[in-house]
Amino acid sequence: EIYRQAEKGITYFVVIIILISLFFLGMALIYLNKVVVKKIMRMNTIIDNISETKDLTMRMKENGNDEIAFLAVGFNNMLDELGKSSDKIKISKNKYYSLISNMISCFSYIKIVFNTKGIPIDFLILEGNNALFEYIELTREKVIGRKISDFMDVDKININIFNRSEERRVG
Repeated sequence: EIYRQAEKGITYFVVIIILISLFFLGMALIYLNKVVVKKIMRMNTIIDNISETKDLTMRMKENGNDEIAFLAVGFNNMLDELGKSSDKIKISKNKYYSLISNMISCFSYIKIVFNTKGIPIDFLILEGNNALFEYIELTREKVIGRKISDFMDVDKININIFNRSEERRVG
């Protein structure tokens, strides 16, 4: 009889220990959900917003002293560097655009148009400088995105030079 009571007491004790352990495990999971998962979801939302808006000035909150806060600091530092790089690229682009736009010689950025046999037949004007537009006596809006054959006689333009250079490059 004493043995059965002891066995029953040990069983109740083990069950109570298991229930208490499950309770603390549940509390730990709730804590992890509130603290870790919510922080990660906030970070994901900010990343999505930056991706959609291309706004490199957005920042993550860096509160806390955990790995997620350190990740936020690193992410914000990366955004700072991307912003600086983007600014440098804009400055460089504006500098070279100004230089090319104000050249006295005609300049155009073109794409070669090929026929079905791969032979160059025309040029598509992607960009040009002020001297080019003055020379052809048309505005930028009327030229960009159109073929050069719309403005000039293609036979007078030596498109075959591209055929020769292509043959040299391939052969």
